[in-house]
Amino acid sequence: MKVYVEGYGCVLNTADTEIIKNSLREHGFEITENLEEADIAIINTCVVRLETENRMIYRINEIKNLGKEVVVAGCLPKALKEKVKGFLHIYPREAHRAGEILKDYIEKHCRMPYIEEDINKTLYKKLDYLTPSLISPLPICEGCIGNCSYCIVKIARGNLISYPREKIVNKAKELIDKGVKCLLITAQDTACYGFDIGDNLANLLNDLTQIEGEFIMRVGMMHAKNAELILDELIEVYKDDKVGKFLHLPLQSGDDEILRRMKRGYTVDEFKDIDFLKALKDYELLILSKLKYIFEGSNEYEMDLRNFLRFENLGRDKLDALIDYLLIILLSHTPYFNAFVRKYAEIKKSDVVKNLPNKISVWKFIKTASRSRNNDLHLERLDLKNGYVDI
Repeated sequence: MKVYVEGYGCVLNTADTEIIKNSLREHGFEITENLEEADIAIINTCVVRLETENRMIYRINEIKNLGKEVVVAGCLPKALKEKVKGFLHIYPREAHRAGEILKDYIEKHCRMPYIEEDINKTLYKKLDYLTPSLISPLPICEGCIGNCSYCIVKIARGNLISYPREKIVNKAKELIDKGVKCLLITAQDTACYGFDIGDNLANLLNDLTQIEGEFIMRVGMMHAKNAELILDELIEVYKDDKVGKFLHLPLQSGDDEILRRMKRGYTVDEFKDIDFLKALKDYELLILSKLKYIFEGSNEYEMDLRNFLRFENLGRDKLDALIDYLLIILLSHTPYFNAFVRKYAEIKKSDVVKNLPNKISVWKFIKTASRSRNNDLHLERLDLKNGYVDI
């Protein structure tokens, strides 16, 4: 039986898509890249935002209307089960059991029980279904310890379950031995890795740096509050050549009141105190601090942007900082996009261009993001010579 698998979402969900495919192969299914010839289509969904949810539901129904049997996997059926009634579901913590679930469903015409307590005991077995590519995701845990008021991913992914450190290191060795050159260390929140088993991210990274071979690791998103708990250890391990100088540390909002309502657990000033940039001033470190606009109300967008501009007093003067914040706004669909970029460009235009390599490819990335995320947002020109964005 031929199965078509289509995946969406974050690096963690990308890994789950690959895990689903390999589980299906293990149970005798043939994976096809051609939807037309497939007997069954599995959609591994993302539901991080409302527009994503709507796109997932549209795509599911689109394939269903082609006469295909559709299986809905991933975060959507776990978080919003009622919205995808009538389909077989495969939840995020079951990705490695996809073949078993589908085979059982076909033979018995019913869905095998979902008992999360049992699944959690051997959740690390998902690692067995990862296969190497030049750049490979390496999940290190499932779920998180946060309770952010706006986050549907918490409902989909659940509470923190960390994989044993030795299991992760062994899998990393296997992947590197098979030619992987970049490991994407991924989780819903990498900073809380190990908090449930008496371990931490710094310990894991230290062990991973000891693996022989030429490779680099890029560590995925961290919650600032959790990163602070292991800050000194992280700073040390980030100095290793095998740890990419990339940090995804979302601020989420530039306004303390909105942060409080988000239940982020820190203020803007407290976030600024978690200062990797100064601690690693001798190392080139790209900090991606995403800003989200989710609490719509009178003047809140504008208030948040004003406070965020004050937050920018951190003093970053490279074009990469401008790139980050352009992407922040591109991805957040705020009506204040043009005004914000003009203001930011005005502040930074004297020196933003000087030290960023490969400016053209970064610009292409921004242009692609603006076109794909929101057709109403257009960056007409990036003046590399004079160092500012012209809209």
